[in-house]
Amino acid sequence: MEEEEKSDRLHIVVIPWVGFTHVSPFFELSKRMAQLGHHISFISTKPNIERLASDHSSASPSPSPSPSIQLVPLPGEDLDSLQEPFTDFLRNSSPPPDWILFEFFAYWATSIAARLGIRCALVSPYGAAANGFIWPTMRLNSKPEIGAVTAPLDWVPFTTTVAYRTHEARRILDLIFGTDASGLMGNYRVRLSVTQCDVVALRSCGELEPEWLQLLPQLYHKPVVPLGHFPPTDSGSSLTEDWEEAFAWLDEQQLGSVVYVAFGSELDLSQDQVDQLAHGLEQANLPFLWAFRSSKGEKPNTLPYGFEGRIRGGFGFVRTGWAPQVRILGHPSVGGFLTHCGWNSLVEALQFGLGLVLLPLAYDQGLNARLMADKGIGLEIPRNDEDGYFSGADVAKMLRSVMVEPRGKELRDRAKELKGVLGSKELHDKYVREFIEFLKENKNS
Repeated sequence: MEEEEKSDRLHIVVIPWVGFTHVSPFFELSKRMAQLGHHISFISTKPNIERLASDHSSASPSPSPSPSIQLVPLPGEDLDSLQEPFTDFLRNSSPPPDWILFEFFAYWATSIAARLGIRCALVSPYGAAANGFIWPTMRLNSKPEIGAVTAPLDWVPFTTTVAYRTHEARRILDLIFGTDASGLMGNYRVRLSVTQCDVVALRSCGELEPEWLQLLPQLYHKPVVPLGHFPPTDSGSSLTEDWEEAFAWLDEQQLGSVVYVAFGSELDLSQDQVDQLAHGLEQANLPFLWAFRSSKGEKPNTLPYGFEGRIRGGFGFVRTGWAPQVRILGHPSVGGFLTHCGWNSLVEALQFGLGLVLLPLAYDQGLNARLMADKGIGLEIPRNDEDGYFSGADVAKMLRSVMVEPRGKELRDRAKELKGVLGSKELHDKYVREFIEFLKENKNS
């Protein structure tokens, strides 16, 4: 019996993109697979591995969340520089890997896997709608007209508003068809990854995106397996004095009354955007907690003059630096989330049944915003289609609509309804178990 269990144990090698907003969800998935008894080799650059070990050790005396996870730092500063040491690791690994789980950016993992006779799964940290909408564009050899991505796809067999706005389209097409530091276009990496992998797995579930999940196998012409959302949990790590004060303030607020405001760690808000957000938060006259992050440029953005003084005394709270976002979203006083619509942030929020105020900034975020609106759990702040401008008045209007006004009641009820499903640990664990079963059944195909 013991020998049978050992033979059933997979060795899975995981290699995400090196940006930590991608490393983190891949590590969450790895922890869940390790908990099911499988050996995980988690590959990244040395700084990322050191950060993972440090983040975990703050909440646990063990250097790894599970003896079944091996954290493997490889020499190199960017993802493409890991190709040779990654190949060496696979060749020398014992036991030999059964599967490689890789992300779009590591397109070269497919050819390495083929040479070494290892199966490989492309794992997308994005939702099904974003993956499905952008795939036809990724297959093109040259940049299309903006109109190709600013209207819902006419061949999609269901009603949807998922598409880019004009100001979003310019940015995403430049990104997809521009060359990176390695001289490659983004769509080249994605196209090779999809066409040469054995299966596509993505951070989605049928309870949220059933129509898009049914469509994807027809688009990719290969198996597509949903992974669930595997939302992160509160790490339980200690808080700084600033955040302890913020949570003490949250404890004093009415249930579901506070708007949490955060825009991720990758993109910078312009000074005008910061000004309009601040004006909107004041005009809305709702309690809020803003995890504010200054821009990284030569001229950092700042809060409007006098803003912090005007909100002092309990109306609002602003905190800078790293925010314990999952803990904030799960606090009983938080009832809404003003978000940039990054998939990580949405996954974290959906488990708590919060009403969403949507302000996408780049990448897949516009598509995610329209999906949330389609599902009836968020309202998007109106913007100028050409340049993306939004006003403080519109920020205030959408905040009040979602949080307190009658037109938002259906949205708030729908968000709470989905909480019962998307907040279920059992549901998301089931998806990971089903993915593991797929890997077992197909490891020798």
